[in-house]
Amino acid sequence: MKVTLQDAIKEVRREIQVRKRLYPGWISSGKLNKAVAECQLARMEFALEMLEGKKNTPAGKKHNLNGQIGNLIGQKLQELGQFRINLQQNHSNCQEEPARAYRQMSLEVVESCQEVLQQALEKLKS
Repeated sequence: MKVTLQDAIKEVRREIQVRKRLYPGWISSGKLNKAVAECQLARMEFALEMLEGKKNTPAGKKHNLNGQIGNLIGQKLQELGQFRINLQQNHSNCQEEPARAYRQMSLEVVESCQEVLQQALEKLKS
C-alpha cells in the first residue's frame, strides 16, 4: 500500500481529534497525566505543521529562524576567512615583535571564532 503525504496529513489530523476528544476524560479519571497529555498533543500538532509545511506556525517560524541564523553564521565564517587571509598576507614580512605577537593573537582569535561558529552551524543543521 502506497501512502501519500495527503494520507499522512489526514491521519495525523484524525489522531489529533481523537486525542482532543479522549484526553479530558482520561485526565479526569487519572489514567493520563495532564502535562503528558499536553506534551503528546503538542507533538502531534507539531508533526501536522511540519507535514503541511506551514511557515507561519511556531514550528515553521523556528525552522525559518534556524535557516536565517545558519545563513548569518555562514556569512560570518566567510568574513572571518577573508580576515584571516588578510592578516596572513598583510603582515607576513613584518619583523617587529609587537606586530608579530599582535598578528599571531589575532589569528588565534579568528580561528577560535571560526571553530565555534562552525560547531554552531553543524548543531543547527542537525
